[in-house]
Parts: sequence; structure tokens; C-alpha cells
Amino acid sequence: MDIKDKVAVITGGASGIGKGLAERFKAEGAKGLVLADIDGDGARAVAENLGGVGMACDVGDEAQVRALVAEAERRFGPVDIFCSNAGILRIGDEDQPDAEIEDSLRINALSHVYAARAVAPGMAERGSGYLLNTSSAAGILIQVDSVAYTMSKHAAIGFAEFLAAKYGPSGVRVSVLCPQGVRTGMTVGRGDKPSAARRRARTRGRRRGGGPGHGRGALPDLPARNRLQIHAAQGRGPRPLAARHGQGAPHRGAGLGGL
Repeated sequence: MDIKDKVAVITGGASGIGKGLAERFKAEGAKGLVLADIDGDGARAVAENLGGVGMACDVGDEAQVRALVAEAERRFGPVDIFCSNAGILRIGDEDQPDAEIEDSLRINALSHVYAARAVAPGMAERGSGYLLNTSSAAGILIQVDSVAYTMSKHAAIGFAEFLAAKYGPSGVRVSVLCPQGVRTGMTVGRGDKPSAARRRARTRGRRRGGGPGHGRGALPDLPARNRLQIHAAQGRGPRPLAARHGQGAPHRGAGLGGL
């Protein structure tokens, strides 16, 4: 991914992966940075330190996503890179309340739809652009203590597959970032002592023999430019660009070549 002189929008930009992306983009010469977060003050504070623009945005509200893109275009011009990174985690099994599952689908999956509607057609007309959607290793495997998270993250990857096939011929690249363990505000305090549900799931997994990639089909034989790239990252800090082949969840597509 060539960042220099590009205009980038990053959601979930107040902390964690979004903040790490913003800092890296600034270091690589981005022309314009627009950071959005439900925590508007946090987004503005990070953006101010990087010479960018920060604003509040609920990514589960399409009108707010469109307003975010309009503000980015007003300040800096057409959006070259949209990092749809914001997400939530709600814990529970299949008995989770419908409202929690719907919130997870809205923020973790539909937000990518809203972003694509707002920027992908323009990128295709210009013949270039990059959609980087943050999913999770749970989108390839599972989140053993959250049905809502698992469902929404699988949906996010499925939608990115669709975008890659549709917009690849027009010069728009699509990647999915699938972190396995990143220390952010959403994960702090989790993972030190596995829950009973996690222990049971691990035991079931060993008995059934379901390892990484178990049961997933092969990627269709598409031209490389049409293929979705899935980037697996693992680590304690918000270092999403330090993706390494063979660590964390598997990746598919034409290598790690953009990040």
C-alpha cells in the first residue's frame, strides 16, 4: 500500500489499531488523515497530534459514515484509503439477546457496507483506491465466548470477498486485517484466565480435530487483482502493519503485498 500523498479515513481512530494505523500513515507521508470514533474527543486528540482531522462518528449509522466521507473530501479531496476499523465485542452464546447480536452485526459488518457505498464507486471511477477492513482471527476461526462477534466477523470477511471480486477489475484493492491478539481498550483484562466456556470450547476442538482453516473452501481461481488479501497479525501492542506469514490466523490471496 502506497501511503505517500494519499487521503486516508480511519474509523476507530481514537485508540488501539486505528491509532496505530494513523501514526504509521502519517510517518509514511499521508496527505490527509481523518480519524473517526464514537469517542469524538479521543479521535480529535489523536488527529491533532498528527496534523489531521478528528470527529465523532457512529459507524453503524450510514448517514454519519457519509458525513464523515463528505468532511474528508471537503478538507483534503477524494478519499484514497478507507480503513473501516471500528468494532465492538459482546460476550455470550446463542442465547445472547437479539439486540446485542444486531448491534454487533451493525457495527462489525454493516459499517463496512456503509463505507463501501460511500467511497468505492468513486474509487472505481478514478481507477484506484484501497479498502482496508478490520475483521479478526474470529472471522476465520471463532470467538469461543461470543456468538455475535463470530457471526459479525465472518460476515465482514464475506463482504470483503464480494468487494474484491466486484471492484478489483476497476483498480480498487481490498484487504482484511485479522488480528489474533492485540492489546486495545476492547481486549484489556481479557485472556489472562480463560473462562469456563473457553476451556470447554478448547476441549471440544481437540476432540473434533478442528484446526485453523478446518472446513473452509478454497479461494476461487480469480486474477490476483480480484483476490481479497487477508492479513493475520499477532502481538501485544497496536501494531497492525507488522503482519507475518504463518503467525496468527492464515491468510489467503496474493500474499501480504500491500501492507
